[in-house]
Amino acid sequence: MSELTQRILQMAENGVYRESIFDVFQPFATKKDVRQAIAYAKSFGLHSVAALRDSTLGTYYQLDSQAYEAQKHKLKCIPAWEDERQQRQAKPEPPGETIRDMLTTAWAFSGLLVILSGSLWLVGLGRLAGFGLCAAAGAAAAWQLQRRLVQRHLAESLGVVSKARGQAPSLRQ
Repeated sequence: MSELTQRILQMAENGVYRESIFDVFQPFATKKDVRQAIAYAKSFGLHSVAALRDSTLGTYYQLDSQAYEAQKHKLKCIPAWEDERQQRQAKPEPPGETIRDMLTTAWAFSGLLVILSGSLWLVGLGRLAGFGLCAAAGAAAAWQLQRRLVQRHLAESLGVVSKARGQAPSLRQ
C-alpha cells in the first residue's frame, strides 16, 4: 500500500475532513494523487459520514476498523497508479534533456517565424514580414546565445576543451 494511503487511513481513525487531508499533503502530493489515495483507502474501510459534511471542509471521513482488519492482508499491494507516481519521482528528467528541449524549442520557434514571415511576404504584407524576420533573427540570436552558454558551462563543469579551436565541444550528437 502506498504511504499516502496508509497515512490517510491513520488520520481517518479519529475522523478527518477532506480539505484537511489536502492541506496536510499539499507540499508532498498533488490533489489528484490524494484523491486517488482516498479512493484506494475506501477499499480498506474508509467511509464518509454524511451527517458531518461541512460546506467549507467537505466530506468527513472515518475508518471502519472492522473492514480495515478484514482487508489488512492487502496492505502490501501497491496500486498501479501509485507505482507510476513513485517511478516518476524516483527518475527525474536529466538536465541535459531539459536543456536540449529548451534549445530545440528556441530553434523551432525561430524557424516558424521565418516561415510565417515568408508567407506574409508572399501575401503582400511586406511590412509585417519584415517585423517577422526581425523577430526570427532575435529568436535565432537567443538560441545561439543559449547554445554557447550551455557549451561553455558544460566545458567548464567537465573540464573539457577542444584542443583544435579552444572551444567547448558541440551539443550535437
